[in-house]
Amino acid sequence: MQIYIYREDFFYNKILSTSKSLVEELQKDKDKYYTKRKIPKKNGFRTINCLEKNSALSKIQQSIRINFLNTVSIPNYVFGFVSGQSYSDYLKPHVGRKYFLRLDIKNFFENITIDTLESVFSYYFRLNDNTNNEELRLFIDLVTLDGKLPQGAITSPAVSNIVFRQLDIRINKYCEKFNIIYSRYADDLLFSSDNYYLHNDFFIKKIKYILSARGFEINKNKIRYDQDSISLNGFVIEDNIRISRSKLKGLSNVLFIIDKHKNDFDMTKILSDINNSGLNREIENKYKLQNYLAGYRAFLLQFLDSENPEDHNYKKISKYITRIQNSIELLRG
Repeated sequence: MQIYIYREDFFYNKILSTSKSLVEELQKDKDKYYTKRKIPKKNGFRTINCLEKNSALSKIQQSIRINFLNTVSIPNYVFGFVSGQSYSDYLKPHVGRKYFLRLDIKNFFENITIDTLESVFSYYFRLNDNTNNEELRLFIDLVTLDGKLPQGAITSPAVSNIVFRQLDIRINKYCEKFNIIYSRYADDLLFSSDNYYLHNDFFIKKIKYILSARGFEINKNKIRYDQDSISLNGFVIEDNIRISRSKLKGLSNVLFIIDKHKNDFDMTKILSDINNSGLNREIENKYKLQNYLAGYRAFLLQFLDSENPEDHNYKKISKYITRIQNSIELLRG
């Protein structure tokens, strides 16, 4: 059920789950709860602002997310940051299509500013006795950092989906006119169709125009046109969804090295062999190796759920998951 905020006491007691005085005290030094961290990516680093766990701000953001943000309905063609949905679910609607188009939003979180939030969330704040919108401004202050939506805050994923909600609806309505399938996962927009109009320049111009209504831009360097199949983040969409060979190659090498050393278990040698195997990342210790394997296990499990147990691909992935689990247990040994 959608929640609207009509009263000040409801806002503090039911949404923030704290008192007005404590919130005002927290606001004085909000920045101290964040730590900047650089995350490596293909062409350099991405800076995220990590929110301190169990901090006062963290607890308030948890309350905002549970008591308010999660009550806002999100279109069923949006899969990122949605409970029970995975990246493979985002791809499923596009199976068997002929033409594909993938668009990427430039600086997704950073482009969600205070002005945008005020425009979107004023709809949910309906305090008749407060013409200054004090509660709305306080809400925005609690979910932003340096005037923008921080990547790393608890509330940012849900807030971004709500900000994008009207754009999703407009994009999908336009796509329906031309029998084009649309789905979104965070800043990735995927389109597919048997209609060549999808690859027409006018189609992208229309999507750009819709996105501009909220100040978003397309990353021109990441536009992907494909025909008959498309490969995204290790998944290949054709007449079904499968995992690409390149995605599994690094994992195969790691599992082989661990298995090779299982009778003479020397962690230093294992890490040396792995880091010299051509893996596109450095694994510094046993715990990071465990996390690497656990991440792949989670990735493969979401893929496994979408497969037929009698399918060859299903059996292949099942074997990988078993090998990963055996390797994790060996490392815990």
